[in-house]
Amino acid sequence: MRLETIIYALGTSSARAAQWGPIDKQLQYLKMRGADYSIAWSDLIIRKDKYFFGSPKKFDQIRLDVSVLPTEDDIQQAMVRKPTDDIDRAKQRL
Repeated sequence: MRLETIIYALGTSSARAAQWGPIDKQLQYLKMRGADYSIAWSDLIIRKDKYFFGSPKKFDQIRLDVSVLPTEDDIQQAMVRKPTDDIDRAKQRL
């Protein structure tokens, strides 16, 4: 949610009425894609979240010219790299 809020805050007010619309839409999309996809997406989001919010860098020191949300390619590659037993453990936590 923090990443989507940043995207919203950096955009123009006419671009989006609120960040909740895209967040709700993404949650529905993840639900349709299944557990393996959701786990891979979540892992990538956690890594990005740590990059943006888990370092002592100030906001103006963070590179914003990179894609904030994972692309479909990023997710597919993460699914291929992820060992099956890690995915099974993560499914149990859901």
